[in-house]
Amino acid sequence: MKKIILFILIFKISLLFSQVDTCHIDSNVRNLYYNDAIYLTYDLVQDTAYPYHDSIHLPQTQANKILKDMGMVYYLSGPERDTVISLYHIHYNHCPIYKRNEIIIMPDTNYLWVKQFIYDSIISGNLIFDSLIAGNDFKLGDYSQYYNYIDVYTDSTYNLTSIIEKLNTIPGVIYAMEGAPLAGDGDYIKYNSTSTYEELIYSHGWGDCPSGCTSRCFWVFHVFSDCSSSFIYRYGDNLLNTDIYYNKGKQEINIYPNPTNNNITLELLKQLQSKESTISIYNIQGQLLSRITTQQAITDINVSNLSKGVYFLKIEIANEVMFKKFAKE
Repeated sequence: MKKIILFILIFKISLLFSQVDTCHIDSNVRNLYYNDAIYLTYDLVQDTAYPYHDSIHLPQTQANKILKDMGMVYYLSGPERDTVISLYHIHYNHCPIYKRNEIIIMPDTNYLWVKQFIYDSIISGNLIFDSLIAGNDFKLGDYSQYYNYIDVYTDSTYNLTSIIEKLNTIPGVIYAMEGAPLAGDGDYIKYNSTSTYEELIYSHGWGDCPSGCTSRCFWVFHVFSDCSSSFIYRYGDNLLNTDIYYNKGKQEINIYPNPTNNNITLELLKQLQSKESTISIYNIQGQLLSRITTQQAITDINVSNLSKGVYFLKIEIANEVMFKKFAKE
């Protein structure tokens, strides 16, 4: 009896260690995706409903979780993983909308502390301002007397939204905003958290990306609480160098008119008619905009409320997932 109990204990302990090992990521993967995890955490805290929205410092526990989830995708095997990791080396947006370590401040130079900061470049004498700027290692990058702005930057990554909200309450600050927009487009990663899984969307863009990529492809991965992960689906444009990932059933559906102004019609060919289908619309950032379920062979979808741009239809029917792209004019 003692031997049986001892065996059970050893088995449970070994099972526990095996579960821990599945969540471990090595230093190479950690170094590869650390910055991505920090920037994805930055995106999360921009949501006013997020618990750390008002915190200047990014929650390291959240960054570590995202980093672990990215590691679980990295350790997957399969052509989809190889495409986003090894072929395209997709990371967080290489051309972010704003610089994540720069703040532009329009000051009222009638205040003595403003003049002191411009002169001293470090300390202004305003305790709140100094705690936000010098206290978080910001440095004076540039001062334009003609345009009346101060540019401050830091080598660290903070929740700039929280800092800017606090700066805008200081007498002597006319307004503060994130650093100047950067031009261009490129690859990116999006992170979404749900009650049952964490979702990572890897996107590769091409075609005149300095002006805004004209084509884009998405790969969706889910990571679960036990640290298991799986590729879910791919949608978007055909890749230039390979088309092996597209569903063979894509020719069984027609959509028209394309481009469209108000309505788009989805027509199922005979082999798929009378079967229930779920139709979802996504924008090029991978955000779900609408979803309907139908058993009609021909379905009219009102898209008049959509802004001009490119969108994707995801059609789930008969255990297949198919995608179509359309343009709204």
